[in-house]
Amino acid sequence: MSICNEWLETDGLGGYAMGVASGPANRRYHGILIAPIIAPAVRFVLVNSLEATLSEEGKTTSLSSFRFWPGVVTPEPQLYHRSFAADPWPKWIFETVGGGSITFELFMPRGATLTVLSWKYDGPRNAVLQIRPLISVRDHHALHFKNPYASLHSRESYGRTYWKPYADAPEIVALSNGAFKSDPYWYENFELKEEAARGFPSREDLIAPGTFSFDVAKNEAVLIFGEAHRSEKYLFPKESCTEAVVRLRASETARRAAHPSLIDRAAEDFIVRRGKGLTILAGYPWFTDWGRDTFISLRGLCIARKKLDEALGILLQWTTALSQGMMPNRFLDDKDSASESAAEYNSVDASLWFVVAVYELLECAKTKKTGLTQGQVRELASSVEVILQNYSQGTRYGIKSDSDGLLISGSPGTQLTWMDAKVGDYVVTPRSGKPVEIQALWLNALKIGTLLLPQSKDRWNSLFERGIKSFSERFWNQECSCLYDVIDNDKVFGSTDARIRPNQLFALGGLPFPIFDLARGKKVVDTVEKLLFTPVGIRTLAPGERGYAARYEGNPDKRNFAYHQGTAWPYLMGAFVEAWIRVRGSTTAVKESAYQLFVAPLLTRPDIAAHGHIPEIADAEEPFMARGCPFQAWSLSEIIRLKASLQQWKSDE
Repeated sequence: MSICNEWLETDGLGGYAMGVASGPANRRYHGILIAPIIAPAVRFVLVNSLEATLSEEGKTTSLSSFRFWPGVVTPEPQLYHRSFAADPWPKWIFETVGGGSITFELFMPRGATLTVLSWKYDGPRNAVLQIRPLISVRDHHALHFKNPYASLHSRESYGRTYWKPYADAPEIVALSNGAFKSDPYWYENFELKEEAARGFPSREDLIAPGTFSFDVAKNEAVLIFGEAHRSEKYLFPKESCTEAVVRLRASETARRAAHPSLIDRAAEDFIVRRGKGLTILAGYPWFTDWGRDTFISLRGLCIARKKLDEALGILLQWTTALSQGMMPNRFLDDKDSASESAAEYNSVDASLWFVVAVYELLECAKTKKTGLTQGQVRELASSVEVILQNYSQGTRYGIKSDSDGLLISGSPGTQLTWMDAKVGDYVVTPRSGKPVEIQALWLNALKIGTLLLPQSKDRWNSLFERGIKSFSERFWNQECSCLYDVIDNDKVFGSTDARIRPNQLFALGGLPFPIFDLARGKKVVDTVEKLLFTPVGIRTLAPGERGYAARYEGNPDKRNFAYHQGTAWPYLMGAFVEAWIRVRGSTTAVKESAYQLFVAPLLTRPDIAAHGHIPEIADAEEPFMARGCPFQAWSLSEIIRLKASLQQWKSDE
């Protein structure tokens, strides 16, 4: 399936709607309303799909299609599907058998657990639209099957229709300007093609509780779905469905107009509520808020866009989870344990990325009026101090400043860096010892400590100077004209991992302070460009190296083995482009050239930059097919950050 065929709507709470522009649903995550039950991590698919038909005096047009096992697609709406647009929200136009057309739109209002749908008919005949919701009320990672426990009963109250298939699961509310008729039964054997391609179970059954009918020749048909408990406050008691849609549409139109570009609106999709604060979801549909991803993404999604209050809110929210100098790698996303305390801390770099994000926020705040108080600045600086103290003295997973001033980390069976794939108990890229990008982050954090923490400046500067000297002496790989990926590999002094990977870029780009001399750095960047660069991102391993994988495909184990073994990552373009610019003198001409060579082509590829979004990964070799999570925060963030830098370069001239 082409990722560029997928669309996304989000509610700012972790909930979303997602599907394909044409044809049947392909993923378990495709649905009309996926609601955040414990925001933002635990999400339930409430309304999976709609069976939609238009009858014009005996002539019937199908406006939806489904794939049933084994591979039977029926009906074929693309025969009538005329166009699709994602701006300002998903909109389809269908030609009808009777000579008319019907426009279908869908959007999610910000902050409400609602999906708003409308159909507007333009034609010469009397026309009746029938909408049959297909529901499941299941966790969005799961599948749903016919069972004797589901209640197919519909409840109507004050002009609203309610469905609650399971006693311990959320209730759906539906509000429409049509007529609902209860007619419950099961639709069985839906086939989800993309799930099968990814090696997962791919069949499910859905409940069809009844049908909404609309006389669309007279009025626009409108239908609102919501999670009953969370959305009722957004649906006023005496307000008709038509009035509610007009109000919600006007509000959402104004909100989106404040973000005129697709890429700017896409950035808003990832910034969501967590508790009383904010966080960033790493990607839709299956990622939650991961520490590393949050702090990397915050730099582009918030700071580069001058959303400093949002950046501050996110960083302050995460300080509450700081433990032994470590930020969580991720919060768990199951119903029984998704709480503020249910976090995993198996990441060496999340805390260091936090330090970088704090520094960049405070630097940006110097030039832009913001609501930062001295108390908030002290709180952020205090968290930086706690991180540096724990990392220097020693914390979980063997993380500790070594005698050479560099940071050593790793313990058996753990994957602490961003290259974190695991197959069973086997860690694909353990990188225990002193990984190159961890040193770049550590030395940047120490440098930031000298700037933000005057009371301990000398301590951090001494460690920084020792580490910089050691890095220059120990990481240079003369034979390959690049940097080792890991030294003291497996914590054996002098052992190295010389495989050519992109992590060395962070010694020269992607961080506030380069830590390697630019003369030799030019050779590093040239090596990376020659062996790792692709038009859609940077390969994670050079072709020909042990373990190299050209394609990210197959079952979960096969894909995990390929995840960081060649697969190209768009987010690495940020570090690559900055390094490329720095080693060439950082002139305006070089910066403009870099943007035209590397950034602009990425943004104009319809198979990658779909509807303003950029995917998680792509195959390492042509045709560089987009893979993985179709809507990824840090992929988009790094491109936004680079674009903002270019705009700053131009204004400086």
